[in-house]
Amino acid sequence: MSNSEILRHQLGVFQDNLDRAVAANMHEIIFIHGTGNGVLKKEIQKVLSRNPHIKFYEDARKEKFGYGATKVQLK
Repeated sequence: MSNSEILRHQLGVFQDNLDRAVAANMHEIIFIHGTGNGVLKKEIQKVLSRNPHIKFYEDARKEKFGYGATKVQLK
């Protein structure tokens, strides 16, 4: 798979999990995306910033998840 195909697949899995969290009326979800060069994190944050079901998002606690996770609060 090419890098763009891998990214598309990762974003598809992310979107599926986000949709499931919204449908289940969850209040919070943590997405572990790793650190790498930041491409996946930036794309995830782009999607989150446009989603009306998101209250806010921020870096998850580094003590628990390291530097490669995003905490999402749902409305």
